[in-house]
Amino acid sequence: MNMISKHYSTKLSMLALFCLIVLGACKKSPDDVPEVTGDAWMKYVNAQADAQPQEAFIDDTKVSIAPVAYNNSSEYLKVRAGTRTLAFRDQGATTATASSQLNIPADAYFTSYYVKDAQGGKVLALLDDLTPPAPSTQARIRFLNLGSSFTNGLNFTEVAGNNEFITGLAFGNVSRYYTIAPGLAFKVTAAGSVTAVDIPGTTFAAGKIYTVWVNANSTGSPLVHVVTHN
Repeated sequence: MNMISKHYSTKLSMLALFCLIVLGACKKSPDDVPEVTGDAWMKYVNAQADAQPQEAFIDDTKVSIAPVAYNNSSEYLKVRAGTRTLAFRDQGATTATASSQLNIPADAYFTSYYVKDAQGGKVLALLDDLTPPAPSTQARIRFLNLGSSFTNGLNFTEVAGNNEFITGLAFGNVSRYYTIAPGLAFKVTAAGSVTAVDIPGTTFAAGKIYTVWVNANSTGSPLVHVVTHN
């Protein structure tokens, strides 16, 4: 029985959303980009295992209410829309652990992740779709690979029927949204590995919207984390 319907019909749908928020991902001439005014709402996640608690700054003004420790997230914080520089800093520090210039749409909700790769700290900003799942008895999820050591990507499989769900999700990449029945369980493996890690069906409740992000534990196996957006 197929309990999954795809919320976005093509990979280009998510790419288009990503291009809206990361300045430079889809370049335009200055004349093509009107000035954006208004507010938006940002959640941020400390996704780096060896990181100190992180504070968030927009254009050098602190917007975080409290520092966010590893594997934790803030609430949605009101920020100004438009071209802004987002920086993360260790608690109490004056220098950034990572920064990025963002083109933030007015009225948007988005989540920014602090993570590292071989070149150092990175900001990954993703627009969030907070439209309630339809029907309301369903949940909506997406998957995000934040494990830089997973050089061949990650595979996600439905436990029921052992159906291959997503294959080769590369580091720094996010899937489209999927609408699922609550209670649907998954397992995740690093591509080329036989070691599977369970994502229990009890993780997902009706009416909720989730991002499941995965990094590596101390032995190099996938470690699963969940952000609840509503």
